[in-house]
Amino acid sequence: MPSPAATERPAAAKPRRGRSWHRTAGKPVRWWLVALVVVIGVHRWIPETRWLMVHMVTLGLITTSIMVWSQHFTEALLHHKLPDTDRPRQIVRIYGVTAGTVLLIAGMLGGWWWLTVVAATVIGAMLTWHGLALLRQLREALPARFGITVRWYATASFFLPVGAIFGAILARDLPAEWHARLLLAHQAVNVLGFVGLTVSATLLTLWPTILRTRMRDDAVRLSRIALPLMAAGSLLSALFALTGHPVLTAAGLALYTVGAALVGVLMLRTARRRRPEGYMGWSLASGVAWLVVTSALAAWLVATRGLETSVAQTLTVPFVAGFLVQTLFGAMSYILPSTMGGGPATVRASLAAMNRAGVYRATVANLCIALFALPAGVLPSWVRALVSIVGAVVLAAFIPLMISSAKVSVAARRRMVAERAARASSSDDDAAPHAAASPSRPGQAGSVPTPSSSGEAVPANAGHGGSSSRTVTTRGDVEGSTMGQGVASSVPAGHGGGSSRGASTQREGDGSARRQSAASSSAGGVSPLTQLLAGVLTVVLAVAAGIAIAPQSAGFSLSGGGGSAAEGTGETTEVTMHAREDMRFDPSEIRVPRGNRLVITLVNEDPSMVHDLVFANGATSGRLDPGATATVDVGVVTDPLDGWCSVIGHRSMGMTVNVVPVDENGQAVSGDGTHDHSSAAGGAAGSGTAAGSEADPAQAADLNAAPGKGFTTRSPVLEPASEETVHRVTLDVQEVAREVAPGVTMDAWTYNGQYMGPTLRGKVGDTFEVTLENHGSMGHSVDFHAGDVSPDEPMRTIVPGESLVYRFTAQRSGIWLYHCSSMPMSTHVAAGMFGAVVIDPPDLPAVDREYLLVQNETYLSAPDENQPDVPEGAGAVVDPEKIKTGQPTFTMFNGHATQYMHAPLTARPDERVRIWVLAAGPSKGLSFHVVGGQFDTVYKEGTYQLTPSATNNPGGTGGAQALDLASAQGGFVELSFPEAGTYTFVNHSFAEAERGAKGLIRVAD
Repeated sequence: MPSPAATERPAAAKPRRGRSWHRTAGKPVRWWLVALVVVIGVHRWIPETRWLMVHMVTLGLITTSIMVWSQHFTEALLHHKLPDTDRPRQIVRIYGVTAGTVLLIAGMLGGWWWLTVVAATVIGAMLTWHGLALLRQLREALPARFGITVRWYATASFFLPVGAIFGAILARDLPAEWHARLLLAHQAVNVLGFVGLTVSATLLTLWPTILRTRMRDDAVRLSRIALPLMAAGSLLSALFALTGHPVLTAAGLALYTVGAALVGVLMLRTARRRRPEGYMGWSLASGVAWLVVTSALAAWLVATRGLETSVAQTLTVPFVAGFLVQTLFGAMSYILPSTMGGGPATVRASLAAMNRAGVYRATVANLCIALFALPAGVLPSWVRALVSIVGAVVLAAFIPLMISSAKVSVAARRRMVAERAARASSSDDDAAPHAAASPSRPGQAGSVPTPSSSGEAVPANAGHGGSSSRTVTTRGDVEGSTMGQGVASSVPAGHGGGSSRGASTQREGDGSARRQSAASSSAGGVSPLTQLLAGVLTVVLAVAAGIAIAPQSAGFSLSGGGGSAAEGTGETTEVTMHAREDMRFDPSEIRVPRGNRLVITLVNEDPSMVHDLVFANGATSGRLDPGATATVDVGVVTDPLDGWCSVIGHRSMGMTVNVVPVDENGQAVSGDGTHDHSSAAGGAAGSGTAAGSEADPAQAADLNAAPGKGFTTRSPVLEPASEETVHRVTLDVQEVAREVAPGVTMDAWTYNGQYMGPTLRGKVGDTFEVTLENHGSMGHSVDFHAGDVSPDEPMRTIVPGESLVYRFTAQRSGIWLYHCSSMPMSTHVAAGMFGAVVIDPPDLPAVDREYLLVQNETYLSAPDENQPDVPEGAGAVVDPEKIKTGQPTFTMFNGHATQYMHAPLTARPDERVRIWVLAAGPSKGLSFHVVGGQFDTVYKEGTYQLTPSATNNPGGTGGAQALDLASAQGGFVELSFPEAGTYTFVNHSFAEAERGAKGLIRVAD
């Protein structure tokens, strides 16, 4: 008769196949994690990055994970393990969703709507198949207490195909109103319905399991209330959004919030018995909290702002990072080590590796998400940037910790196998007892424990009725535990598991010792309180660093503020000042008894622009969002003092204030107490140019030199118009340092990080959907000349952190300017906020080469030493006073003064070349000429002025030497070069050519 050891060893292979299925099914999740990290690193060079990253998380990570673990939990909850013959079909469904997501990304980025439809169909079909498979498994299984969870898994699976249909329709050309309605319905069904329902149903059993405590008696009853409320709220909000009823949509979202809040209440009551410990518990709890908060905010935004697209975009960060990512990472931190199995010690070590610095990570992540989600303008730009980086790094730490946990598990299991083999070889008699004690028996490896309604978390081999200090073989051993396919006792207390013996008999009386042990092990002996404080300190340091980089943007002064050492009267003069929409401070003059301390309350009444107030003594308000208020302590006033708005261009437009000390008779006095008969107002008015502007950056430029080493020449090649009829693009406003001439790097205000924004091209009848996102430090906007629309909404100035969607249909052909229309426009355009939209004339002939040249000029001076938010490396800023004089520093093609002198355009002899030309200004036009060339075709402002075949050009002998364009005008010329050589193109207004408006065309065989 075989020994017990011999009978146990073959059986141990069964769970290994189960774990193999999990590894195969979970591979796409790891792929998406890596891809997401890559995309985050290079997002500035990828189109539609916001959409891309959101869908990589929701479809790539979340949906794939849901399909894997809902199947796993279904088998555990129903005690109905599927045969291995069913695994290939499950793999097909999971990999089908992955393939569909890849196709969806390709279709959206490539503009192929048909491919988007195919992708949506594939994804919807896979989720429908998944839901039907779960229902079939539910029917075949015996009745189970937690069958409610499986039913909601299946129900949630049918939500996503509906959302996929909405998503496919969104990819088409839709009126702005319908686009906003569908977008909200799409998110309500997919995020709130599919993901929210699945997560909430899982937490019914997973939450008490993680806490290692008993399930509440009312858990199932509350779930039967919460989940239907959430489902109804999701469907109703989607329905009313589609029908255009914002109030009813808000009511549906509020109903969903009530259901989600009930889930949170149930979790909170359960946590009172044993609080969360480590990353997995706090991350899951935080995720549900963010779901409740963001759902409530969504209801409020819809109720107050309607169904506009920006409502959905406003909550992207808290929904994706706060709810989706934290819920996923928290659950995986527990489930992955538990399902890898290997015995109590192995799972304990694996969980400890995954849970390193758990409370610290959860604290930092949630604080960063909360700060980043604050309304626009609350955080200075550098603070916002550093907070986002710190939060992203802490969340991304999940990836190396997951790898570390897997390595720990593999190494431990190898040691266990080696020890077992050594014991088996030493004595056949000892093999049986060792094998009997092994935690890797059938039904034990890779378990997740079961919550008990009458006691603590119960090992799977103890059944569902209570606890036992001994191993008792039950149906749960053969078919799987409530939450997994093995023994719960492999998971340590405090990490979601317990010891290998007697864990189920321990009661809450000795829980504190175990919690202390678990808490200490979660971060190498560091207590949760210490981790919490360290997390808070980390975020505080990030905020402080952002303020230190740009203190004035946060309302701090490098010169110590307004506190004056001068002797004062001890009295204080308080004044309320208003920053108005017409670029004025009211009052613009403040008369203060000499020696009084002046305290100003500044109210920004401008509905769209960010303003600040800076005084010559260093006192400052910091940047104020529309409607915001700040107090400025100017200090003791003994001398006349000038103040101004430091946002570039605002001072030159009249945003100045004069502080005038007066005597007891109200007469202006100077610093020595004598009467001052000079015009105080003239002091500020005459000082519109920033300090230090006398230093001309042009003196540092060598216009014969090549661009700097770090500069990338902008391709002048104009790509053909795509076949798509709806063009979607994101304009990301960034204020960055960019080179505009050799040796000159300026504070550039840009669309997508480039001085001169991206070029758009289409055909008459095409629709352009442009999402403007303001990540700068002041208000910005965009005005598309190619759009025939009312300017009130799409061209409005948005404050930092806000976004809008600008949609227009191209009704007429030509080359059209787009630019920032925020005041002062000349400053914004000179700073780089402009670009071109090319709409092809019907039947535009094909040519051999096609180029685009956009001329603009900029006016620079050295930045004031106290100028806030000047990016690192920028040695020049736009000078509004120089714009008034009309004396440009540089005049450039495509954003750089010498790039095409050193990287020429190219052609071959006799090739037909078309050159599109646009004068972007802000003030100068151009006379475009090619030295040695003649134009036989001239197209200007939507009409042909010269063609070889025109009736007014007999014999086609007419030609043109220049294309004359005023500011904001455009057109194209065509020519061919009969001989090889180097041809120069110039603005024939030679003063502008000598400032940089020139380049080369190299013609060679």
